[in-house]
Amino acid sequence: MALTLLLLAQGPPQLRAAVPLYERGKGFKLSWAPQEGVSGWEVWRDGSKLASLGPSETQFVDEEASFGEHAYRLVALYPDTQLAQEFKVKPVKLKVKALWSAFGLSGMEVAWYKDLPGKVQIIRNGEPIITLPPGQNSYLDHGGKPGDRYLVKSLQTGETLEPHVMAVRRTVSFRGYELALPVGGKVEVYRVQDGELVPVGEGEGKLVDGSVKHTAVVGYLLRRGNEFYFSQKVLPGWFDVAKTPVLVFDVIYAAAFFLFLLFARSGRPMFIRKIAGLEELDNAVGRSTEMGKPILFVPGLGYISDLPTISALTILKHVAKKAAEYETRIIVPNSDPFVMVAAKEVVKEAYTEAGRPDLYNDDDVFFLTRMQFAYAAGVDGIMLRQRPGAVFHMGLFYAESLILAETGFSVGAIQVAGTSSVDQLPFFIAACDYTLIGEELYAASAYLSRNALQIATLKAEDVFKVAMAAAAVIMSVAAGLGLKFLLGGGA
Repeated sequence: MALTLLLLAQGPPQLRAAVPLYERGKGFKLSWAPQEGVSGWEVWRDGSKLASLGPSETQFVDEEASFGEHAYRLVALYPDTQLAQEFKVKPVKLKVKALWSAFGLSGMEVAWYKDLPGKVQIIRNGEPIITLPPGQNSYLDHGGKPGDRYLVKSLQTGETLEPHVMAVRRTVSFRGYELALPVGGKVEVYRVQDGELVPVGEGEGKLVDGSVKHTAVVGYLLRRGNEFYFSQKVLPGWFDVAKTPVLVFDVIYAAAFFLFLLFARSGRPMFIRKIAGLEELDNAVGRSTEMGKPILFVPGLGYISDLPTISALTILKHVAKKAAEYETRIIVPNSDPFVMVAAKEVVKEAYTEAGRPDLYNDDDVFFLTRMQFAYAAGVDGIMLRQRPGAVFHMGLFYAESLILAETGFSVGAIQVAGTSSVDQLPFFIAACDYTLIGEELYAASAYLSRNALQIATLKAEDVFKVAMAAAAVIMSVAAGLGLKFLLGGGA
């Protein structure tokens, strides 16, 4: 009697899904809900028994089934009886259309912050547009527009609430796939991705999968009762349209780069605005030479992988070469062993190029300490003892910047600083004679070497920045004048 009541309460086996194994090209993964009192399971396909499973099993992988139409039978075995559930899997040709929005409204994002039980229905202007699985708290309605009124309704309790709605605008964006459902009536739609099922929604006719990525390889599974319809594999496009702005900017930059490279190699004069800090490098070295004092070059606390440090080594070579020509000693204390090794090679090469390798002293380029303020104290001690005529602070600096710059000022040295550390620039500007601000430090290599490739890169960057600034101005004016065709349309 108890078993009969249990069977009546549970009913036949409840199938959850029949997921096609797209990665294998054949086969299905079957899953079902557990049943109380069951002693085992049997899985049949097209009248042939496939497997007998234990009572705790809730899934079975049919690896040999072709991607065609099949009739499955799931049998729940009990001590004195058995219950069966039959279902079918069928291939279906699904029309999938990629949706893109260019320079316009991508859709209306609907979000709610209260957990509603059961499935949730999105209602736009009084008409239901989609049913979402339990637990979802947001939805991007690609068919919506500003001014639409939305409601969110729990199909389990009937509770309705007003969500937060926001217009989503993008330059170019992938809005999802529009699925033309070939099965009549209302169906549940799932996305098959990486062997797992992702609920898309419930509907008929057409349905939009707005959460899929354009680069993903997916398939779709449609369910109506005990019938499962699986689609062909949906492959991503070879070109991600959402990256169109990146392509446009890359083309503009590449065109500018090769144009300026052609000009530079042809000997055409290329204008680069004067940077006072770089112009004074030679003067600072000359001043130290006239005073009979050494030059101190401080490469900061950066590692060899930091761009400011690499730029500092480029400037170091120019300064060291000029120092070799003037027969002036240059001192380079380092806070990183790898930077020290690179600095030794740079200074040695500079002396060789100047024709004075005999003047190079390996002991003048040395490792001090990795500790921040110990390094600052050590450099300050060198300044006070050696009394350099010129001090160059180039590279990556932190809170020690003002300590170094003030000490250099106190010994009467002419100081030239350069860093990309925005927080330290005010201290260098206040205490040093000249300061390279931000990208001026990175431009030093092209400025000093006049290498055609480096100059072309520098000029192309300037063109790109001008284009970005012009685009920002145009969009700002368009926003002020209400020119919606430039901003992407929509209210």
